[in-house]
Amino acid sequence: MGLESPTSVARGGMRAPGETRRSVSTPDSISPESPWIARAAWAAIALFTGVLLWLALAVHVVGDHAAESDFYGGYAQGAALIQRGQLDYSRYIVVGPGYEVALAVASALIPDRFLAAKLLSVASAVAAVSLWFLLVRQRMGALSALWVLGFLVTNPTFVRYGYSATTDMLGTFLLVACVAATIAARGAIGAFLAGLLAGVATLTRYSAISLLAGAWLVRGNPAPSTRPLHSTAAFAIGFLVLIAPWAALSISAGSVPGEMLVKGYGFYANSNGSRNTQDALRAPGEVPARHLTLLEVVRRDPVRFVWDRLVAIPRRLLLHAGELIGWPATVALLFGAARLVWFRRAAPLRPVWVLGALSFVALLAAFHSARYALPLVPFYVTAAAGLASRGDPDMLGGTRG
Repeated sequence: MGLESPTSVARGGMRAPGETRRSVSTPDSISPESPWIARAAWAAIALFTGVLLWLALAVHVVGDHAAESDFYGGYAQGAALIQRGQLDYSRYIVVGPGYEVALAVASALIPDRFLAAKLLSVASAVAAVSLWFLLVRQRMGALSALWVLGFLVTNPTFVRYGYSATTDMLGTFLLVACVAATIAARGAIGAFLAGLLAGVATLTRYSAISLLAGAWLVRGNPAPSTRPLHSTAAFAIGFLVLIAPWAALSISAGSVPGEMLVKGYGFYANSNGSRNTQDALRAPGEVPARHLTLLEVVRRDPVRFVWDRLVAIPRRLLLHAGELIGWPATVALLFGAARLVWFRRAAPLRPVWVLGALSFVALLAAFHSARYALPLVPFYVTAAAGLASRGDPDMLGGTRG
């Protein structure tokens, strides 16, 4: 499950002596690694970078009252505390410290924290699309990667959070980096680095804990001198190098990382707007309503809890199609996915889709939000790789070469 050449994956092995060469659908037969493809991709990334910088510097000069209110009311303050050498563990019971640490570093270079936050998102977005292009090119070929890149850099949700002062794009980049490292991992060292990235991503957004599945995936592509079990262990060790000390220090300070996601689970599971009563003005001394814990929700009706999660799958897919991707792009991606399956070219993307599916499942526990689902956009648009395929001539009624 490593980074085999796209041609060898598509051919399914070497031909026997004397076997007639068969014209197959591979990225190489579709289009060689023509210089114009790479130039077009990097030109698109450069244009994407310019657009984000223009939006961040010239258009988006004041934060919004939605997601960026968290920046004004929390993240900027947290970054300032870190710069002063103060670490308040109670701040990280919903999200990890990763974003505030990154913001503290960025704002040390750029004193205007709002500007630093926007540029941090721009850098994360550009790094994410560049890395995703390289990953898909390695798996499927340059032309397929160019199609995927086109869908990614024009996705409205991805563009929006590419210049916003939020945690989302940094979290997305770290997830992309972990996926790329997991698939490319060779041997214990590669697996350790992939696990380390999984830990960093989790400390930025706790939902990224689904990346732990990489410990299983790296078993499929060990180095010749490394046993599969050793790769799995190395991944787990890399993950725990950061997670274990952080959890120990946080618990010793009286705060369990992510505890509010469990204690206040009723808020995150509530799919209607009534949860926003947390922002309503209250009379002096009035106690806000308490949300049910995860255990209370499960105990009340375990069958319904499981059923609601299952029913949420098709509903969430429809919401993602309409709000996250957009219906025109969704139709094109479904066509691309169908071609990948029909022409049997999906195999190189399977490990990517496995991690994407697990990330999807991790988000089912919370209410739908295009912002929360942002890390899924790169996974969805990989289906565009199928748009570059001409298919197997034999399947289309062609002749053997």
